[in-house]
Amino acid sequence: MHGADVAVIVTNGRVTGPAVAFAKQQGLHVVDRQTLSVWAAGSRPLWAFCGRSRPRVVQRL
Repeated sequence: MHGADVAVIVTNGRVTGPAVAFAKQQGLHVVDRQTLSVWAAGSRPLWAFCGRSRPRVVQRL
């Protein structure tokens, strides 16, 4: 495994289905273009998207 406390993949593009499956399998958080835009606007901190519970994929398709 990656050994990180919290691992986040951030993209300014879209996330493919296989990438979502891989992220879930590896325990990675994924932030896609729309979520990145909200985060960059400063309305919510990154932890609000990722949470403190088990890793999950954060995206809007």
